[in-house]
Amino acid sequence: MHATSACVFDAYGTLFDLRSALKHHLLVLGAPAERFLEVWRTKQLEYAWTSALMGLDRNFLDVTRQSLDYALRVCGIADDSGAALVDEIAEAFMVLDPYPDVIPALREVRQSGRQVVILSNGTRKMVTTAVERGGLAGLVDEVLSCEEMHTFKPDPRGYELACAHLRLQPRDIMFVASNTWDVAGATAFGFPTVWVNRGAEPAEYPCLPPAATVSNLIDLQSLVERVDAR
Repeated sequence: MHATSACVFDAYGTLFDLRSALKHHLLVLGAPAERFLEVWRTKQLEYAWTSALMGLDRNFLDVTRQSLDYALRVCGIADDSGAALVDEIAEAFMVLDPYPDVIPALREVRQSGRQVVILSNGTRKMVTTAVERGGLAGLVDEVLSCEEMHTFKPDPRGYELACAHLRLQPRDIMFVASNTWDVAGATAFGFPTVWVNRGAEPAEYPCLPPAATVSNLIDLQSLVERVDAR
């Protein structure tokens, strides 16, 4: 890892806790809540990737609603109130809670002189709303959405959006994500990447390893300090 001019963060699962979308619906979801979250997130990503591969111009909110509906049905939760539950959880997804380590980490990155940017598959409205409601507005310089490129990460065009906006080469942008597929895609594109491995998961893409791995964003602060001290 070398010194960079900007730090680009993924949003969902990296800065924002996906589980917080369900915190007011646990009684309704019942015992399958954990499985529901797993199916929902898996299908949300699958629908985004297949849409990109098929050249379909879809936004992430539509993909999110479709995956919610599927997960409810798979887990046997959907009934006459299924459509209303999709609406409620989709709305909650707009105002996810940031992880506790996010604000101090972003503050530290900004103090290091780097620009702080979010690059997400979520629509600009979705991510901007989460940033504002989560108290991050004063810590984020820009929100970039792959909807501008009519695709989804890990399509290289998504990562190119960050380079074009920042007017920087890939090697000058530190990319931070908790999703291993995103880390692999960003590594393949040429970013020096940091994998936030919150769950101590095994590596999924050994052929495209991150430049560094941290267990949380507090450790990212330490990494930035070490890089800058060289």
